[in-house]
Amino acid sequence: MDSVLINDKKAANERRRKRGLLSAGLGAAVLGVGFLTQYILYRNDLSFDAVMYSLTLLGIGLIFYAAVQFFS
Repeated sequence: MDSVLINDKKAANERRRKRGLLSAGLGAAVLGVGFLTQYILYRNDLSFDAVMYSLTLLGIGLIFYAAVQFFS
């Protein structure tokens, strides 16, 4: 009985860890795309405020979610 619970908990922790790594990768990609888009808009003298704040907030939010999933 105890081994079943331990195996179930290990499997749940492994799924949570994989979800955290996926979220961290996605957050880093969003931050990278946001930086690239911001740079392109800046070089073309266009407003980049919406891109800067929205993609940065989304990317950092995903990385924070990943940290919670990974370390809990």
